[in-house]
Amino acid sequence: MDLYITFFGKAELNGKGLLYIANGFSFFERKEDKDYIDLYVNRDKPASFIEKEISKHQPVDTIYCSLSIAQDLETIRPFITDKWVLGGPLASGLIARGVDLPGKIIAGYYEKHQGNDRLSCQFTPYFRDWAQTEESYFVSFNCSIGKGCYWGKCKFCEYRYFDNQGKADGRISLRSNIGDIVAQLRPLPGVEISNAHLGIPAIPPKALKQILESKRDKQFGLSTFMRADDTILDVLRAYKDNTICQNMFVAIGCESLSQFALDKLNKGTTLENTIEIAKLILERGGYVTYDIMDHYVFANRQMVAETLDALKKLKEFKCEYPKQRISFYNNGVTQWPTKEAVNEFTDDYSHFDHLGYKSYITNIPKNSDAFECNRQISLALQNSGFWNFGEPYKSLEQA
Repeated sequence: MDLYITFFGKAELNGKGLLYIANGFSFFERKEDKDYIDLYVNRDKPASFIEKEISKHQPVDTIYCSLSIAQDLETIRPFITDKWVLGGPLASGLIARGVDLPGKIIAGYYEKHQGNDRLSCQFTPYFRDWAQTEESYFVSFNCSIGKGCYWGKCKFCEYRYFDNQGKADGRISLRSNIGDIVAQLRPLPGVEISNAHLGIPAIPPKALKQILESKRDKQFGLSTFMRADDTILDVLRAYKDNTICQNMFVAIGCESLSQFALDKLNKGTTLENTIEIAKLILERGGYVTYDIMDHYVFANRQMVAETLDALKKLKEFKCEYPKQRISFYNNGVTQWPTKEAVNEFTDDYSHFDHLGYKSYITNIPKNSDAFECNRQISLALQNSGFWNFGEPYKSLEQA
């Protein structure tokens, strides 16, 4: 018998339950000649509770566990044995950095681990019946259409340094027939709002085109990360239908509203594109969140001025759409994956252990110009009138 561990998280908004499912086995074909158990694990429970739940189902031949966030790995790490097979979004980074764990870590797809050469296009919501028992108003789950980053440019991102799993340029692997996969997605029974996240760091233009041309259910929510790249804007501009992005929730990985910062980070995008992409998505019925980062050691007066100017431009068309359709998400203090990456900007930095390897953050003195510029940028975002969520702004916490 095999055991499949699916992590989930719960929250509440205005008294209504929110459920987030890290379903890693939706494309994984269960073998009919073998018994299996699905175990759903609340990631907010202590490790001792989770270990006890797993022990109830012993003995088993193999324990499959899909890892989507670091918290999940840190929770199960003390009791991983040779029977475990670990996969999911975190796996390729663990392998590339040489993290030593019992069991087996697979960087590819679970169906490849089974010996299937072709990636499956059949999405199976194996969690459907269980999700109904949680009685949630909103349920979000994963529909991973690929792995890796199509561009691999950003200096702060580990895909640039470590991830060579996949095809083509070595950084990206996509499922075929993405339009057909998306068209399979349906609202879960008994749930007011259902949403699927496409689970890829930045959707490539080819995949975006397939999604927009698919026969998807537009009452069903679809979330994805998007890059303000010329190739992506060209795809969006080609569609004039004002419902083509209906109920699509798009996170734009802009990191900053300053061209100076975008160039420093080697984003390869322009501030003009960063603003235009929001307008294109909103005009076509979608929602936009700008993913930003905080506490830049190279922050200066130019960054402050460019941020203020960008916010002014965003406000010019904000009035055409409800407030909640544009927002800012703070990913927190910028983390650098290698010493070489952080050394390009400063030699004053700290490190912390993350999943068994080191990440680096810069130290910025409170009496420095960089700290003050970060503070002014954070204040401008916080007081912009747009919804701000995510991590607290570090310079405002320390001020």
